[in-house]
Amino acid sequence: MRQFFIIISIIFVIFLAGCVQKPTKPEIQFKNDVVTIENLIVDTTAPYSENKVNIEFDIQSNADRVIPQITVNFFDIPGFSEPSLDCGLNNAKIDDRICRYNQLESLDSIHVRMTLKANKVESPTPFVVSFSVEYSYNGMREAVIPVINPLIRKEPSFKFSQSEPTVGPILFEIQPLLEREKIVGDKTIKEYWAIKDQEFTTKFVLKDVGTIKNVLPINIPNGLVGLSDLINLEKGEICDFSGTSSMGIPSTKPVNKTFDTLICTFKPKSNQDEFTGIIKINYTYTYEFIRSVNFVVQPSLK
Repeated sequence: MRQFFIIISIIFVIFLAGCVQKPTKPEIQFKNDVVTIENLIVDTTAPYSENKVNIEFDIQSNADRVIPQITVNFFDIPGFSEPSLDCGLNNAKIDDRICRYNQLESLDSIHVRMTLKANKVESPTPFVVSFSVEYSYNGMREAVIPVINPLIRKEPSFKFSQSEPTVGPILFEIQPLLEREKIVGDKTIKEYWAIKDQEFTTKFVLKDVGTIKNVLPINIPNGLVGLSDLINLEKGEICDFSGTSSMGIPSTKPVNKTFDTLICTFKPKSNQDEFTGIIKINYTYTYEFIRSVNFVVQPSLK
């Protein structure tokens, strides 16, 4: 009987072990702030004259793909001298103030350390040390527009849709000026659809969805936004895109805080009485932000 209970106990333990679920790995969360400064450490913010102080941090990638280039630049170090910069990678050091990385893999990080010598002061003196982080990135957006022949159909069988923005702080909203109102019961529903062979205007509106502070003004030069794909649509004469390039049909105007919208007219063309018009854009941009550390340099102890 004792052996029977031992066998039963062993079987029960095995059963419980089989029921215990293995811990699941946390889901990877990419961020629109694709580059961030993490683990910023300063030896002291009140160094004595002619003593050295270290500023170190991690450059963290939160991107869903490779970041093609990142530059860290200690452009402002008043009150200090003899800068000594460790970029984490030997070939990344440009000089004693600048690190430049040809690429950073998704979710990877690199450690940076700057060593500075405090200048001589006669009384406690405040100084601010600043550095910038600049990187290049790209994005894509696509809009699917219903188009109908009004002689055959009163409304389309599917709805306007826009793809989710790619990961990154900069995105473009594709806004076809095709808003129509439909009353269903006591509700007014807004819909967007085009009419075959009838030209319409579309806006491409720049938006910064990053959360980092002290970002330099965004400027995307001519040609770095492109219409990479047009399906069942012809580009009209009024358009901020023209020519051909690796971007497709490149933009002819810069996009920045002052001029944050590109405009283009399109005419739906197809032999069908209901069809899909597709607009796809891609864009490349530079993003730069500044971090600062406040110091109060102390006179040497006598």
